[in-house]
Amino acid sequence: MKKQLMLLTLVLTATVASAQGQFFSTKEMVHEFRYGVRGGMTVNTMNFSGDYQLGGTRVAFRVGGVVEMPWYESLSFQAGLYYTSKGFRYSDELNTTFYSFTESERADPYFLEITPQVSYRWCINPKWRLQIDAGPFFAVGLHGKWRHQYADANETVNTCTNVFSKGGLKRFDAGLAVGVGATYGNYYFGINYDWGWVNLSRDHRNYRDTKAPVEARSRSFSVNVGYNF
Repeated sequence: MKKQLMLLTLVLTATVASAQGQFFSTKEMVHEFRYGVRGGMTVNTMNFSGDYQLGGTRVAFRVGGVVEMPWYESLSFQAGLYYTSKGFRYSDELNTTFYSFTESERADPYFLEITPQVSYRWCINPKWRLQIDAGPFFAVGLHGKWRHQYADANETVNTCTNVFSKGGLKRFDAGLAVGVGATYGNYYFGINYDWGWVNLSRDHRNYRDTKAPVEARSRSFSVNVGYNF
């Protein structure tokens, strides 16, 4: 029994060591900064609370750059700075014998976003490398519009206001940012997801006039390409 336990221990140790050598290298790297540029398409929405159902998707963009400091061959610190647009789109209509209307709403906020992340790297071969990134994001609202249209048989009303004004969104956002990507030589391809934790809503009234406050949290999925220098 002791021999079997010792053999099992040796096998497990060898397996862990082999996996560590294959999937995680602790080889120290030269601690120098590396830079890259990123750009891509975002698909955005807002997660609203209660019966305030405005969470349609809005397609926008994201551009910026990253700076990287490698700790080990398989582990780096990576920070990104992005100019990005989030928000949502919503439309509704009602058609009955006695009454009909159409309504649409769209929020187009633009943010300056910082993403300090820990990045795991797996070198498949000298050309290809996979990476998994995770960390917080912090965003400050710069500008944007909140557009609303209501139309019935009698009139059409259009409004356009500052998205960060009263009744709109708060300027500061923060949450969790995760991503999966691959590099081929100096070229980067990846996807990212921003999961906002901050209640961005300035509106504390529900459309149905309930006393429950309305909460809104951002969600953003992006597809990105880039180049590392």
